[in-house]
Amino acid sequence: MSADNGVYILKTGNQYRVKHLQAIDNLYWDYCKTQFQNTIVPTRIFEMFCDCKYTYNCETAFKIANNIFKKLSICEYGIQLIDTNMSWGMVLKRARIHINKEIEQCRNNNVDVVDDLKLLKQELDNTYSNKKKVNKKQSLCSDKFCTICENAEWINCGNGYYKLKCKLDYESYTSCQIDFNKRKAGEKQ
Repeated sequence: MSADNGVYILKTGNQYRVKHLQAIDNLYWDYCKTQFQNTIVPTRIFEMFCDCKYTYNCETAFKIANNIFKKLSICEYGIQLIDTNMSWGMVLKRARIHINKEIEQCRNNNVDVVDDLKLLKQELDNTYSNKKKVNKKQSLCSDKFCTICENAEWINCGNGYYKLKCKLDYESYTSCQIDFNKRKAGEKQ
């Protein structure tokens, strides 16, 4: 029996998301046509990678992928890069449009995934609106806001700026973010 798994690095514009997944071919499944497509379906990108943190650094993404890979007892497809040729924002926009078509098509064909797609649509809408809020915050920060993985922690650099440091065995990834909540409340750092 096949493990049908791999560690995948999704490249969206200048962001890299890393995740261990099975059945990666589902990225090409389209409920509108109820068959696999020749191109990646934005709704499936969101569905499979929405819970991933991201980095702007390709080398860091491969290091994270390698760390995940080392922990797996079986990994059939190894580490693979998937380039979408779209930014994450474009993926979200296209997925928001496409999921409505998928819901309608499934409803018309009595396909029993409508409720799951509605939940996914709600999560997609929440992510999209949160992304808009984050983008507004990004413009106030001197560097790009970036998250890596659960092994990362924010180190207080003072004046409301934080540096992201990965606790794994490779170098720190430097980026900063203003802690808006503390700054707004007037708390000392």
